[in-house]
Amino acid sequence: MTERTFHYLKKDVSKMKNETATPSEYQHTYRPARNYSNPYRLFVLTALSTFIAEFFIMYFLSVLPALPLFTEAFLDGLFLTGLLFPLLYWMMLRPMLHHMEERKRAEDELQKMNEDLEDRVRARTEEIRQKNRQLEHEVEERKRAQKTAQESEAFLLRIIETMPEMMFVYDLNKSRCIFVNGSVEDVLGYKPEDIYLMGKDFPRKILNTRNFSSLTGIGNKYCQAQENGVLACTVPMTHADGAVQEYMIRMIVLSQEEEVPRLVLCTVTDHS
Repeated sequence: MTERTFHYLKKDVSKMKNETATPSEYQHTYRPARNYSNPYRLFVLTALSTFIAEFFIMYFLSVLPALPLFTEAFLDGLFLTGLLFPLLYWMMLRPMLHHMEERKRAEDELQKMNEDLEDRVRARTEEIRQKNRQLEHEVEERKRAQKTAQESEAFLLRIIETMPEMMFVYDLNKSRCIFVNGSVEDVLGYKPEDIYLMGKDFPRKILNTRNFSSLTGIGNKYCQAQENGVLACTVPMTHADGAVQEYMIRMIVLSQEEEVPRLVLCTVTDHS
């Protein structure tokens, strides 16, 4: 069982314990028969009852004519038993029986609550285990999907890097190139790091300065192009050695913001 499962189970057990009988409710369920369960009170009541009964019996026998000792003792025991029996029954035996019944009923109810709590704990434990298994399954599925996506991305990147055509992704909002494949070195003589370091100067340094205004026109055409629609145009591009050559650029809109193109994928091929 994981630590998180144990934490949830401990929390649910505490909650279920709070839902069961509280000490006040238990005292309401199990209430001793008044104070007859107190041994000191029972001792005092028994001694007092015996004294009172014996007092009246001896007084009663004293007013009778003289009786043989055996007869007097027999009558004393008989009267004492007859007087003490109801007193002992109502003041001791009956409360004790009632107390035992109440205690037995309280113990049965407590056992029932414990069994109910155990059943709920087992049910909750099984529910948490099922949720954990489901969560683990979802995590595994997500890991597999993430791994597949990474493999697909790596595979696509290898394809792009091995293509003979120059490919780059241009951010129209930031006016900079955010990706370029290795073929830029074969086409223009620049390394990919050089293109990234150009930043916003990428259009000015790569495109002929005299045709910079045409770049603005191309940007306007970007805005008019629909997503996934291909736009092709011829643009003079400057090599690393300063030579200028015309190339065919094919552009496709990758993403838009408020219906305005943001990222554009471009492929560059020799126009000659």
